[in-house]
Amino acid sequence: MSIPASLFTQPVHTVVQKRRQGFEGLPVQVSDVQQRSMPCNTQAQRAGMRYENRVGRFLEKLQEQYGAELHSHVWFKIGNRSAQTDFFFVFPSNSVILFEVKQTWVDTSDQLAMYSYILSELGFGPITCCTVCKSLTPETPRDRVIYSFDAIVEDAVWLLRI
Repeated sequence: MSIPASLFTQPVHTVVQKRRQGFEGLPVQVSDVQQRSMPCNTQAQRAGMRYENRVGRFLEKLQEQYGAELHSHVWFKIGNRSAQTDFFFVFPSNSVILFEVKQTWVDTSDQLAMYSYILSELGFGPITCCTVCKSLTPETPRDRVIYSFDAIVEDAVWLLRI
């Protein structure tokens, strides 16, 4: 008995990222509540959190080498809403590299724009945004894919398989 090869092909998943409202003009501050946790109810969410934790440990090793300070999962308050970044490096020059981690690539441009706005309102800049992911999709912009920290540029997609 033979098994059809079609059973081994990966399904194509399209994940639509939430649209985020603009926050221009609203007061921005670091939230006084930092120990919040998001529910991880599905197996995919738990796998995503495990990958995010591995990325965090990887970035911790890089911070001293590049003279940066790593900030992980900081909650911010914008008006009456809250937002949480995944990771960002702050360098002595006050420049920032902002990381959004996704196990499988999705368009994070709206999310990173919001976080970039938050950090710029707090006096950081310039800010470089980077999406870190383990897997690409057919929609991933291949001209933005990089494979090392040294290659990070604005709107890069860092393929980091750890």
